[in-house]
Amino acid sequence: MRVEKSFCRLCFGFCGMDVTLDDDGLVVSVKPDRDNPATQGYSCVKGLDVPGALYGDKRILRPRKRVGDRHIEIPLEQAVE
Repeated sequence: MRVEKSFCRLCFGFCGMDVTLDDDGLVVSVKPDRDNPATQGYSCVKGLDVPGALYGDKRILRPRKRVGDRHIEIPLEQAVE
């Protein structure tokens, strides 16, 4: 595992982050960067939840279309049209 310096891209705060990656380059955890001079160790919950957003079980991986009160998967070409 390794830790990389980065910043959050979810809003205009651009909070400094320490991102822990596993050997395959997947995000394991995200923590505020206490050495960042602008944010000084601050980060909101949105930025800290990046691993959940990347790998969560509710993440939408394919195009969907609303049909009534349900969402059904559709081909990418249909979604682009």
